[in-house]
Amino acid sequence: MTTKVGTLALIVAAFVISIAGQATPVQLLKEGSLYQSADDTSDRAAIAYRLVIQKYPNSIQAEQAQYFLGTYYEKKFFLVEGKSKVPDWSSFDQADKEFYSYVGKYGTKGTKSYLADSYFNLAMIALRRGYRNKDYRDTANKLLTQMSEVARQ
Repeated sequence: MTTKVGTLALIVAAFVISIAGQATPVQLLKEGSLYQSADDTSDRAAIAYRLVIQKYPNSIQAEQAQYFLGTYYEKKFFLVEGKSKVPDWSSFDQADKEFYSYVGKYGTKGTKSYLADSYFNLAMIALRRGYRNKDYRDTANKLLTQMSEVARQ
């Protein structure tokens, strides 16, 4: 539940960025983070993160935005499930896609700051999909092994 201060911060951030017209990647990341931290499930955070990736593809912020996009959809899954008591598998599918996209894009370039975290989140998604299913458990184990290897580097 957002507070009045949180809601005001979101409005101010959106206003500042709309006035600027050409928002910087830092501003867009901040905007996305504000929506995400306010538990907003309207995809406004995803829009801000995608703008960073599209407008500034070679920036450090694009790498951050790619990872944050995955975390946004993963969080959305749990928020929607918590409210409706029904799993929002489309959000989990999107989270899965965004984390794999991070691994694919930044596994060999960039700062790799979120590489181990991406593998961890992918493993948790696999386990949540079907911890009783051997295929999902095997996938999760492989992803956790990759996470461990990356973390040692």
